[in-house]
Amino acid sequence: MGSLLVMRENMRTRRYLGACLDVEFAKTEMVRMIEMISNHTIRIDSNEDIRMEMEFVRMLEIRWNQGLNIAKQRRDTVNTLMYEMVRFDETRPHLATVHTWFSPFRDILREHIVLADRAVVSLRQLERRVNQALAEKRLAEVLAGFG
Repeated sequence: MGSLLVMRENMRTRRYLGACLDVEFAKTEMVRMIEMISNHTIRIDSNEDIRMEMEFVRMLEIRWNQGLNIAKQRRDTVNTLMYEMVRFDETRPHLATVHTWFSPFRDILREHIVLADRAVVSLRQLERRVNQALAEKRLAEVLAGFG
């Protein structure tokens, strides 16, 4: 009976640590994304450049959504673990103990949310810059047609 409790605890610990590592990875991806956006130079000299800029923005949006989905899924995993520990585990009857055990994950998740907010702001700014550059190019083409 004792070994079953230890096995269950080890499985919970692995699931918890896996969730922490996944969200930490998602945080790293958000940081990379912000850096990619800030270092990106927009080029729209040709139609190929325009297509590539649009694909770049779409690729970043997909990465951002994946990072957000990872965090949501792992948050659900950790919430389930908390529920299991409070509901079914006689060895951890106090809610305060459970919340203390899970507080590092909540800190990582909070940092991820802040980074995700910064990343989406950067992404929208990039999108506006691409659209503005595209509009300026089209305007220059129209004006060149009149000249």
